[in-house]
Amino acid sequence: MQDMGATVLAVALLATAVAVTEPVTCQVSSAPHASSLLAIAKTYQGPSPSLHPETQLRPSEGGAPDVIQFSVLPKSFMGLDFAAQTWKADVVISLSWHDNRATRLIPAGHSEITVSEESAANGLWTPDVVVTNIDLEGSEAVISTNFRVNNRGIVNKTQRIICRLVADFRLQSFPYDTQDLYVKLASRTYMSDDLKMEAMSTADTSAEVSDLFSDVNWVLNSAKQLTVEEEDGALRKSRGELMLSITHDPSGIYSSSVLPAVLLVILSYTVFLMPMDKAFVMPRVATGMIAFLSLLTLSQQSLDNLPPINGICWLELFDVLCRFLVFITVVLNIFVEVICYQWYLPEMGHRVSREIMMLYPVVTVFTLGIVFMAKESWYLLVAKFLRIFLICGSLLFVSVWSRIAALQMKENSMEEKFE
Repeated sequence: MQDMGATVLAVALLATAVAVTEPVTCQVSSAPHASSLLAIAKTYQGPSPSLHPETQLRPSEGGAPDVIQFSVLPKSFMGLDFAAQTWKADVVISLSWHDNRATRLIPAGHSEITVSEESAANGLWTPDVVVTNIDLEGSEAVISTNFRVNNRGIVNKTQRIICRLVADFRLQSFPYDTQDLYVKLASRTYMSDDLKMEAMSTADTSAEVSDLFSDVNWVLNSAKQLTVEEEDGALRKSRGELMLSITHDPSGIYSSSVLPAVLLVILSYTVFLMPMDKAFVMPRVATGMIAFLSLLTLSQQSLDNLPPINGICWLELFDVLCRFLVFITVVLNIFVEVICYQWYLPEMGHRVSREIMMLYPVVTVFTLGIVFMAKESWYLLVAKFLRIFLICGSLLFVSVWSRIAALQMKENSMEEKFE
């Protein structure tokens, strides 16, 4: 009896194990039951976002272009990068347009409502206006975006961004250059047939942004809001632009490049103020060489931050001529040393050195004076003329005195023979 009971219990346990481990299949057999399951799933996942059909159509769809009023106000100027041809700024962009359909978002009893960018994407039509001259390799940081709708159907969008913008710098007159900086706006979606940009104000707004340039080496000339119609084949765009016209304040370049170069030119001149004794041969040569090498290093540092220029800029013209002047002092000093200690004509060497002491300041003032007075269109001509003038003048000076020294040595040799 006990054996039979144990057998029955074992069979029961085995049947229970099979029932537990067997896969359970569920089949929805009725439509109402399926609908309830879908409803439960949607409740679990949350409501899916949906676009209102009207947000896909312009307010004046099929009619005249919609007018988008714009305003661009820079909050801070973060500098220019000449080598990368970019500039960086923190700007506030305001857009305004009319759309009566937007009034449905305003709760009853209210005259206006402010919505976020995410909410506006589902319930508002937007012109999809963006900054079009952003540097693709740079960065853009959107700090804030909001939409404000009033009961008259006016939609205002305000966005603050920090962006790096592409520019076309004109550097031929650097550091006396004037640059035009642009913030360009246009719709990514709509052509000029569908959307027109219109400045909120066409007046000069330089008074509002003049403080941005108080701590940098730039002076603001003007700030204007412009509307431009561009047509490039099938691409027809209405663009809004903020144009900032700024002029370089050269004081920073003077202190970092121009003044040190002039001091090195003066330093190279001091070799002719040293005594002509043998003890000063090395100091004279070393002073000239140190001045020349220092000027090469200074010039390289000054011009490294400039992009390739078609032609020559003022700073490059100045640096080239300063290098010529210093190199001439090195060559003339060696020439004087040769006259004194290789040709054994010390009196003539002293005489040549005195003439250089008188002529060199005149040539330097003449050369640099022309450089400072030269206009942009003359830079290449001035550079060629002054280089030819310095080279030919130095060669003529050395040739004349070499001829005089040769005659003097010949005369001295004749006297030695007669003696």
